Amino acid sequence: GQDSARAIVEDLGPAARATLRAQAATAPPNLAATARSLLRAIPAVPTARLHLRVLGPLELRRDGVVVTAPELRRERVRQLLGYLLVHDRPTRTAITSELWPDLDDAAAGKNLRVTLTSLQNVLEPDRGELDPPYFLRSAGPVLHLVTDGALEIDVLQFERALDEAARLERQGAPSAALSAYLQAADLWRGDFLADVTGASWLEWERDRLRSRFVSSAVRAGNLLLARGDTTTARTLAERALRADDCSEDAHQLLVSVHLADGDLVDAHRTLRRCLQMLRELGVPPQPRTRALAQRLAPAR
Repeated sequence: GQDSARAIVEDLGPAARATLRAQAATAPPNLAATARSLLRAIPAVPTARLHLRVLGPLELRRDGVVVTAPELRRERVRQLLGYLLVHDRPTRTAITSELWPDLDDAAAGKNLRVTLTSLQNVLEPDRGELDPPYFLRSAGPVLHLVTDGALEIDVLQFERALDEAARLERQGAPSAALSAYLQAADLWRGDFLADVTGASWLEWERDRLRSRFVSSAVRAGNLLLARGDTTTARTLAERALRADDCSEDAHQLLVSVHLADGDLVDAHRTLRRCLQMLRELGVPPQPRTRALAQRLAPAR
């Protein structure tokens, strides 16, 4: 019953469950009761591995099989999952104010409880009624989505790859950074939770991640262009423009690729689109855009 002992068991987490089960079955009554109490408080590591894809339309796989649970089609369940990904350890009040802003506290709280139950059922459909949840935990008013090895999330992998690329760039190793950029590009299927509606927090996160993808794709494309790999560089430029057709840097890359391939027709066409876009935005061309225009001028 000592607090320090309980803290040690909690720090051990799932690794302590085997011993607790043995104590619950064979120990004297007081110790067995404590072991059972701790078993209800310490979650077991799920046997199935989850892979959550949120770059593009939401998709959840369990051991490689797409989850088709009806709860996952509910908009509020999808919004709650997105909110927990964007916000680290939010309070219940913060969640209800975003997802149910028009309801009073009691009604919003009830809706949150129902939605939480649905999300728990999606994440751990085989969890026992008395077993504590592993992936989605609560500590008083705070909710926490556990994103460890049992739950792979593409957006976290995407950001880790770009952070690694940035670290390598700072170390003066752009060639090593290229593989990290390409890893991130492979993970990008489209906007964050593209098939989920939401408020400003969702749009802000989409804008932030889209900006990271576009800038990293352009950087990788320029590195590939310097190596002479115009095919992959062109693909990255086109993907960047599909994500943000107002990216002047992506237009510059595509013009440069066409020039490297000797395709003057497409180089002129891409440059015209870029200049038209800049005129519509009321933005002057960057020096590199002007340099590309001057380079193309004699070939007109």
